[in-house]
Amino acid sequence: MLKLRLIKAAVLLMTFLLLFGTVLLIARFAGRIGGRGETSAAMPVLLEEPDGSQIVQISSGPDRLYILVRGGNRPDRIIIFDHRTQRKISNININ
Repeated sequence: MLKLRLIKAAVLLMTFLLLFGTVLLIARFAGRIGGRGETSAAMPVLLEEPDGSQIVQISSGPDRLYILVRGGNRPDRIIIFDHRTQRKISNININ
């Protein structure tokens, strides 16, 4: 009788551990897919624009940022920036 109780207790304990581990694993994968996984630290970026320049608007593409800049004694311009490599790709003058 004692052996049967020990076996039942062991089965219940292993079932609990198995279920708990499965739920923990699913929650971890769901967090990474949902964007709540590990994030990289913010890095300062220098656009090398003259004094008086103002960022008016920022739009994003799959791997690029498009930054509308005005002022700085230069014509309005769009800066194309690759956020993966942290580099300015090109400038497009509007005026």
